[in-house]
Amino acid sequence: MTRKPFEDNVSRAHLELTAMFEALSPEYRGSVVMRALRARDHVSTDSGRALDSAIRGSIRMVGYSNPALAISSALTEPVSSNIGKSEKLAIATLRVWAESMEELEKLVSGHLASQGLPTEYPDFENSRFRGFWDEDTWQKELDWIVDLSEIWSEEDVALMLCYVSGRTVVMDEDDDRDIGTDSFVEISSIRDKPAMVEAEKEPEPEEEEAPVVEQAPQPAPQPAPVPAAVVPPQRPPSAPAAINGPAILNQCIDYLSSLSPEDWNWNEAVPAFVDAVSNIRSLKSAQRERRSSLVAAHSEITQEFSADLEFLEQDTSFWSAQGLTELSELDRTLELASGLRNLLNEYREVRRPGATLSEELGRRERRFALEPRILDTMGLMRQAMTGGRGSRGGATGSDADSGGDSSEPSGLRSSNNGQTSGGRENYQTELTYEPLDDGIVPEPGD
Repeated sequence: MTRKPFEDNVSRAHLELTAMFEALSPEYRGSVVMRALRARDHVSTDSGRALDSAIRGSIRMVGYSNPALAISSALTEPVSSNIGKSEKLAIATLRVWAESMEELEKLVSGHLASQGLPTEYPDFENSRFRGFWDEDTWQKELDWIVDLSEIWSEEDVALMLCYVSGRTVVMDEDDDRDIGTDSFVEISSIRDKPAMVEAEKEPEPEEEEAPVVEQAPQPAPQPAPVPAAVVPPQRPPSAPAAINGPAILNQCIDYLSSLSPEDWNWNEAVPAFVDAVSNIRSLKSAQRERRSSLVAAHSEITQEFSADLEFLEQDTSFWSAQGLTELSELDRTLELASGLRNLLNEYREVRRPGATLSEELGRRERRFALEPRILDTMGLMRQAMTGGRGSRGGATGSDADSGGDSSEPSGLRSSNNGQTSGGRENYQTELTYEPLDDGIVPEPGD
């Protein structure tokens, strides 16, 4: 049956990237996943972050709020098990794997271009390949590229050929297999299939007519055995490269490299050390994430409520999150920032004078209830974000209660009318006149 190089009229279900990963042999799927996990920090930032994000959204690991921070060897099995269920995980893994095989991608792309074949890559927006290869053309190009390459396994070449072309492999329609349930050829056995097909199609010699005689029933022919998957040869591990960082890290690498293979540290101390480093990395990542959120919240409050903060005589420009390291402190300060934002939003609505006396009295009462709560909250945030240093401008709620640094003019004082309760919800202020320096008490209306 003659076909063009690419077939487009096959069910979309056979083109899904998730289905492609499920069709790979478990050993090779694990190899692809492991390579992608280890390459996250060595590929483009967008691709590495996309894989981390897909892992966070698809994988659950005990002891990790963010499983993407776990070591690659611990992630290999759960990612391999879930990659056939998550489109984001399949896309991100395939992209990182391909970027880590840059030289092979260039080889495959150049060969296809030289043969006049398109290099369309998969349709990542819909998480699918764009069509299928004709099997004869596929086998020819695969053999050619395998012969050109010396350092890559046949499985890697086959997968990269699918990736660069944007096409996957489908069985011939006259094959005995059910195309609806077994559309993909195992990449590890593609090269062995043509020989089997030729053997099955070899014509049998014609028999001469002979008298019909009864013969004993013959046993049904047994199907040809399916060749076992070819496992790519394991390359010997290379010596660890120098780390671009503090000298002490390279000293650790050198020390571990100098240990003999039989050293007891490989069974106890080194695994514990690796776990400790992984835990520290997780902790620092969580601290960095919360600090970043706090810096963003501080910046938004300072910019959005600049006029209200100026009216309240509060200066937040010297606040910093750098002194906060404990997660509990960071979480508490983030809660304070959220509460302060809500208070300032409400305060902004009542700070403007009312249109009538009754409206103004209502606004004034609400302002007097909000102001001490705002100042108290800012005092707690100031203490956390300045390391206990003294404030530069703006009194805390305690300062206001003690009567220090009042911004009111001489002769005009605020007095707390009664006890406060419920977080100063009932805080009220009445204005009273006191004698001025000349002893004259102003009359109302002066």
